[in-house]
Amino acid sequence: LCNAEGGRLLEQLARKSGSGADGKRSNGEGGGSIVQAIYRTQRGPNQESIDALIATIREAVRVHKLDPKTWIWDPREHLSTYLDRLRTLTTSQPNTQLPSILLSIERQAMLCNRAAEFKATNTRDGHFSLRIDAYARFSAPMRELIGCFTHKELREGLEGKQTEGLSSDDDEQMRSKIIRAAVRAKRLQKRLGGFAFKHAMDRLFGPELSKTDERDLRAFEGFVIGMDFSLKKPERIYVQLLKPGVQVKVYAQDLNAHHRCMYVPDKHRTFGRWGTAVKVLPQGNPRAPTYAIGMRVSLRVLDHATYAKDHTKDRW
Repeated sequence: LCNAEGGRLLEQLARKSGSGADGKRSNGEGGGSIVQAIYRTQRGPNQESIDALIATIREAVRVHKLDPKTWIWDPREHLSTYLDRLRTLTTSQPNTQLPSILLSIERQAMLCNRAAEFKATNTRDGHFSLRIDAYARFSAPMRELIGCFTHKELREGLEGKQTEGLSSDDDEQMRSKIIRAAVRAKRLQKRLGGFAFKHAMDRLFGPELSKTDERDLRAFEGFVIGMDFSLKKPERIYVQLLKPGVQVKVYAQDLNAHHRCMYVPDKHRTFGRWGTAVKVLPQGNPRAPTYAIGMRVSLRVLDHATYAKDHTKDRW
């Protein structure tokens, strides 16, 4: 059972069994709802994020001299439809810079979206990014407790009765505990993912430190997919490597030191809360390279910075 179909069926059964759209009982005294649904919901982006995305796309169109009629996004068009349209365009032109520009726009669109949440109630937007009215976790109960619970609730809804030995009150309490457990699991998964990624990067870049001649250093080819130049966190450039296909961060302070300049956004234009830049220029060294989203770059590992008190801050 796919998550979209499962979510739709679960919502239908929840309404039928006496649980309204707000997830509360609605079938009278003493009779709780048979189905206690859990949805994976995502609201659409707020206006500030939409404005920042539009401004970023317009700046990319200006910098790369793209066709405004094709590339500028009108919010009346669903964001997914806009991205699908550009994917069709760039697929037919794989040997140009367009696919990498699209990837950078996709990344900005992802940052524009709000985080998905597990909820006892469905929202008006359902799951915005997936364009699904009702979405629930069904496809992987073997690795996700929440999927076991939704399967149990779906069976109770289809049979029209509670599982023997469990009341609707028991299910409501269980549902709350499972949602909290799912949130904790997502946070832990993200943290473990960070540790695994750091380990992989250490294995990939570590051998470079033993090379004494800079000419022997491996060139990691990739392209720029994002740049954050706000005061809220260290300025950085995001690069999508081609082999292996992972994303890495290059900190502006390291580029500044290496090229003996100061990188600043073109015309000091940044957008959104993270200070998204489309193009950065070197101040103080006219020979240093300029960087822009979608640009092909070659990275070499020169050093590894470690922090004794917090190794999560270590960087290549």
